[in-house]
Amino acid sequence: MNSWIGLRTPKLMANEDTWVLGHKAAAGYLMLAGAAFTIGGILFMIIDESLIAFVSLPILAILLITTVLATKKANAAAEQYRTTKALEA
Repeated sequence: MNSWIGLRTPKLMANEDTWVLGHKAAAGYLMLAGAAFTIGGILFMIIDESLIAFVSLPILAILLITTVLATKKANAAAEQYRTTKALEA
């Protein structure tokens, strides 16, 4: 857990367990975002300069959408964990 890398919401940063569980829950979306970023980088090397805007806007949209979905899923996992822990106590 750190203040620079990863999804940083109050629910996820509450403790180490919620941080790990949240990021594990969001892993699929984060990998999709990474794949889109990689594909975009490869396309930027091979396409004509006039087409960069047409490639970068969809890539940015995919990155934004997957990051928002990952954050929602991670927060839901962290909240479920906190609720489960509260019921056990």
